[in-house]
Amino acid sequence: MIRRHAFAGAVILAALAGCGRSASPDAVEIGSASTNASPTSAADRDPCGLLPRKDVEAALGSPLAVPPYRAQMNGPPQPDGEDCVYETADFHRIALEPAWTGGASTLRMYGMVQGMADQKMKGTLSLGQGATLAGDWDEAKVTGCCTLLVLLGDTMISIDVSSSNASLQQAATLANAALAHLDKPLDIDGASAVPAALALEAKRPTRVDPCSLVSRAEAEALLGPLIAAPVSEGDSCSYELPTQGLRQIYELKIRWHGGYADYREHNAMAGGIVKAMLPGEKDMKKTASDLHSGNNAEAGSIDKSYGGGDTGAQHMFSGVDAGQGPWDEATTSILGFAAVRKDVQMTIDVSGVRADSAHKLVASAMSKIH
Repeated sequence: MIRRHAFAGAVILAALAGCGRSASPDAVEIGSASTNASPTSAADRDPCGLLPRKDVEAALGSPLAVPPYRAQMNGPPQPDGEDCVYETADFHRIALEPAWTGGASTLRMYGMVQGMADQKMKGTLSLGQGATLAGDWDEAKVTGCCTLLVLLGDTMISIDVSSSNASLQQAATLANAALAHLDKPLDIDGASAVPAALALEAKRPTRVDPCSLVSRAEAEALLGPLIAAPVSEGDSCSYELPTQGLRQIYELKIRWHGGYADYREHNAMAGGIVKAMLPGEKDMKKTASDLHSGNNAEAGSIDKSYGGGDTGAQHMFSGVDAGQGPWDEATTSILGFAAVRKDVQMTIDVSGVRADSAHKLVASAMSKIH
């Protein structure tokens, strides 16, 4: 996870967030870690020994479906994986990765790539808009929408909450708990949970031809007559209506794995784009109302936190709550309509088409996901 995000996540955050600010009186205190030194050896150590299961379940808001398990780079379960993954039955997950040594140089690299200001106060990380995180670390940074990196000595801990609804404050609580167990690891064997984790992975929704989810007859009942049969390409299916000045194509795109994380990044990016376009919050609210009137909704509500409900610190124009449907969450934003369920994300670019019809098409497709 640390290696995977080193550049991609840094570039995303640099586009969305400004430099860190000085600490404020509103700092969120995270408690106190009990260790003052990082490990001196990079010998194989179980990353699952750093967090109590109950702490992660509190952040996830649900019990774990399987015990904490080891995985490689937040990928498939693997007995010698360097991550520890905590996953619910609906595939919400939090992933932890320690860099036992070399953490200081890695964190400096993040800072250079992101162009972030150095944090001048030990144990404090500014999120902007007067909100800060505080913990018993030496330095901390955020990458992407939802990954917190903290450094103690030469050990860096990464807490990735992007595939969950956990906030950065909760990520900071977990990071500080992990720091407290660097020298006193818990008796947890992440390798022994790999078989159970593999069995859970086998229960994920199965990838199918995307056009098989909504037949031509079903689509025409929702959208109107199509000019041809739906066309599938990879994990997308296109439904085309007769031209009305411009081509009317509803392109349903499906992400079968990693949908929760992509959904949060989608909302964060939408919020960042619109925030950069607008001079202030008052104008943002007015523009949100203006853009969302009519069929072609190209923007959404304000008062959504950074990352689609993330920190409570940066209120961004992320998207309009699309209401109830066969999904966990759904939103219409400047980037289109997106919905997610069981870690499967479906999106449609609503430029040139009806947003309400896009919602119906996704609802029909999402209802087939079990």
